[in-house]
Amino acid sequence: KDERKAIIMDLQNNIDFERNSSMVGHSYKVIIDEVGDNIAVGRTQYDAPEIDKIVRINDYVKKGDIYQVNIDDFNEYELIGSLKK
Repeated sequence: KDERKAIIMDLQNNIDFERNSSMVGHSYKVIIDEVGDNIAVGRTQYDAPEIDKIVRINDYVKKGDIYQVNIDDFNEYELIGSLKK
């Protein structure tokens, strides 16, 4: 049972890596869910709150607004973006 779980988790991690890496270099509409000191967290139009991955933005934005965001990088749990100029 644990071995099957590990296999499934490994497959999911590979899928997430492929999806995240394919998004780098593209821009998406992102709705801002949280704003902190010099950082904001949002999600693309394809992601559900509290379920899917987040987009971290190091720009000044307002909670609830939608911005066009360039995806510059990613890690295991989040996309890292900047406002499209």
